[in-house]
Amino acid sequence: MLPFNSTCVWNITGPEGQVLTIDIIVFNFRMPCVEEYLRIHNGPAESSDILVEYCLNSSRDELRVYQFFSSRRSLLIETKKGTNNSTSGFHVSYKAIDFEGK
Repeated sequence: MLPFNSTCVWNITGPEGQVLTIDIIVFNFRMPCVEEYLRIHNGPAESSDILVEYCLNSSRDELRVYQFFSSRRSLLIETKKGTNNSTSGFHVSYKAIDFEGK
């Protein structure tokens, strides 16, 4: 559980020659993107391309498992938690897999 009014960043890096697969369940991101979001970047930095972003304007269904693949060995997960009435959350699992030209 993330604290309210916080921003957190995780950099996930796999072994050389592998890419990452990430499974994510997202729920209740109902605030404007400037106030609350979850972003997954395809690389090790906030400047890396965004694979997916969840916030108020997300068109994805809730409580469904989504799967994404990186094109390199790193992913960056960035989230901002809103005010104390926010009920947003997520669950992430990931693993490194052999790169097969995906």
